[in-house]
Amino acid sequence: MTSSSFEPISRLSRAWSYRLLLICALMGTLNGYCQQTSSSLSPEIDRQEMETLLTFLAADAMRGRATGSPELDQAAQYIHQYFQAQGLQAHFQSFAKIDKNALQAQVLIGDRSLDEERWALLSSFPEMRFQAAEACLTIIDGNLTQAEDTWLTFWRECLAQSQHPEMHVQEITAPQLVVVAPHLADFFHNIIKAEVNAQSLVPSPLTALLVVLATPVEAQELYCQLSQPQGLRLHNVIGRLEGQEPAKGSVIFSAHYDHIGILPPNAAGDSIANGADDDASGVVAVMLLAKHFAQQTPKPIRDLYFVAFTAEEVGGYGSRYFTQTITPELVSAGINIEMIGKVSKFGEKSLFLTGFEKSTLGPLLQKALAGSVYQILPDPYPQLKLFYRSDNATLARAGIPAHTLSSVPLDTDTHYHQVTDEVSTLALDNMHQLITAIAKATHGLVQGLDTPSRISRK
Repeated sequence: MTSSSFEPISRLSRAWSYRLLLICALMGTLNGYCQQTSSSLSPEIDRQEMETLLTFLAADAMRGRATGSPELDQAAQYIHQYFQAQGLQAHFQSFAKIDKNALQAQVLIGDRSLDEERWALLSSFPEMRFQAAEACLTIIDGNLTQAEDTWLTFWRECLAQSQHPEMHVQEITAPQLVVVAPHLADFFHNIIKAEVNAQSLVPSPLTALLVVLATPVEAQELYCQLSQPQGLRLHNVIGRLEGQEPAKGSVIFSAHYDHIGILPPNAAGDSIANGADDDASGVVAVMLLAKHFAQQTPKPIRDLYFVAFTAEEVGGYGSRYFTQTITPELVSAGINIEMIGKVSKFGEKSLFLTGFEKSTLGPLLQKALAGSVYQILPDPYPQLKLFYRSDNATLARAGIPAHTLSSVPLDTDTHYHQVTDEVSTLALDNMHQLITAIAKATHGLVQGLDTPSRISRK
């Protein structure tokens, strides 16, 4: 009796024991999975290394990292060596940009050479010849107020197409000829010629802009011939981390490493625009993300490209050239990082994404951070059109869901494009948290789990 009563209980106990063992095994498996997932979403970004990289790029010795400067080349070497040290396939993407200061030109009216004091010229091509009949003509005449209005409208349009071509359907392709009446000589010399000569690089997509002090009758016989023996060599720095399944696309992490160089000295005698926030902070983030993903287990599924763009401050030439060399359809997403050294208007551990409504990238990043202490919110400054004011814009114009992450409080920041944009003005602990947040938020993109919608090319 006792034996028969014990047997079912024994069998039942063994059955429950097996179930408990199975549950424990499953929980162990799930716990291991969770730990693995948690580990991959909790990268260790070295805060001290972050500060070391930032201090180098924003040092006075870099003299503001102006486009075309030896110091900018030094910064490029530094970034390249860092990519190599992380095991990335690193290279310089070099290209020539026409420097108008090296132009050699001759302007003729009939068979008479026009004195250089009577013309100003920009060109995107090393050699060009054109006659007045081949150019788009703008005449500046009338009184001074009328002349100012005509020139301002024309010049603004040139610069707008140069800086934000994605906002314009038509690009300037024919040479532009601006004829200024002789009675406006002072306006020509003091304003027009000064503004044209102040352009450090030709505002692409202009093919050529010639402004002459002449009568409309004289201009009909105008002929311009120009040549340039040497262009400006610029360099994007690219590090590639090969994914396990490249066929699933690629992700681009980018920031620009150039800044604005030397400014007039302030009251303290400081003239170096260090560019700590703009955009050494973004470059350092890209460098540390490269290291993080290179060391991550499991290895990334998608190909990852870490790109330091040149010449953003003078027209986005680096990102424009880069975009011409890639197949946009093979790029799943672009994460551009611009100015993350300050606490955003949303508070600490918060980033905003430009052009939030233009693709589903924002919601995907938000989903990846759900339940964490980090947040990514829509751009709080839509009136400033920030989506079109950084290197993401050229990629987006090609249809890539490329957006910029930033934290800069533009309504209160007093250091933007000033000599006071130094490491000492940055919130470094918060910046460290933001880089960690970006690594967490992009995990699904890197592992091929998330794919944002494309951006319309319209």
